[in-house]
Amino acid sequence: MVDISAAVDDKLLQFLANSGAVVLVSTPEYHSVRVEVSLDRLEAIAGSDSVYFIQPKMEYMLNDVDARRLAR
Repeated sequence: MVDISAAVDDKLLQFLANSGAVVLVSTPEYHSVRVEVSLDRLEAIAGSDSVYFIQPKMEYMLNDVDARRLAR
């Protein structure tokens, strides 16, 4: 799974599908697409003029909140 930063539009989403990628999440307002795709297809996807950056899927992070400090 990878996160792609790109100018997200229908043309890019169709290109990704034609490249064998499965789009899991698309958020055009954040220029972001999360896809499942085989490694051998990444170079072709990265070559698209719409793609800015590809990276491994980013995991979310939670802040370590200590409730005792908040109660002060």
